[in-house]
Amino acid sequence: YQVEVGMYSARDGNRQPVTAGGEGDRLLLGQVAVGPAPRPPSAAELGIPHPLAVEFGPIRLIGYGLTLAGQDAERTAFAPGDVADLTLFWEAESQPPSAASFSLQLAGQTLAHGPLVPQFTTLSWHAEDRFRDQHRLTLPSGIHGSQDLVLAIGGQRSSVAQLRVG
Repeated sequence: YQVEVGMYSARDGNRQPVTAGGEGDRLLLGQVAVGPAPRPPSAAELGIPHPLAVEFGPIRLIGYGLTLAGQDAERTAFAPGDVADLTLFWEAESQPPSAASFSLQLAGQTLAHGPLVPQFTTLSWHAEDRFRDQHRLTLPSGIHGSQDLVLAIGGQRSSVAQLRVG
């Protein structure tokens, strides 16, 4: 990674020009290498609001967090059409043999799908690695009552949470 420094005006918040030793509005300090952590973070360090242990082959869902978009309070009750932020917490039991994709469904409607943790493909995961994956979900407007939020990976499906909609 390239490390750079920039200064901002306290008066107007605008980035300030560098007058010596830099170019434009930044000063480049050099390269820094970031390696793996000496140990994976514990579940407590991750701050998982709803711990789980759901196996999907060599991948385990170890918990989730669910909030109304823009809020911090955990919840399971929503109105139809609400936008929710879902955070999934993953752990590798071993290195997955192929890139994993997922699908999230509520009341039979797909809310999200695609590669699992797209910024760090499961092909590069190692045993005990842990990852946080975030998704913004728009809840369908035509559903009401208790509904299972279902996660599918490969041919395996599991209910992650039960939501009350209405």
